[in-house]
Amino acid sequence: GLPKQFCTKYLPKRDEWITLVDEKGTESDSYYLARKWGLSAQWKAFAINHKLVDGDCLVFERIHQTRFKVHIIRQSSYYK
Repeated sequence: GLPKQFCTKYLPKRDEWITLVDEKGTESDSYYLARKWGLSAQWKAFAINHKLVDGDCLVFERIHQTRFKVHIIRQSSYYK
């Protein structure tokens, strides 16, 4: 899930579709589950498409109420 403080401050108070924009400008919609502080539908596809692995860090930059730029910091970049 996502950090509770982040969700209560920046995300909708009810379940809602949000748009994730990667660093290349590609958009992906994902369903935000307010009571679970997490993403559901299409999140797995986003993770697979961006080859996310355990240890990668994601920074969600709020562009609009339901639109976020996602910056990916690769776990492997810490060991170079």
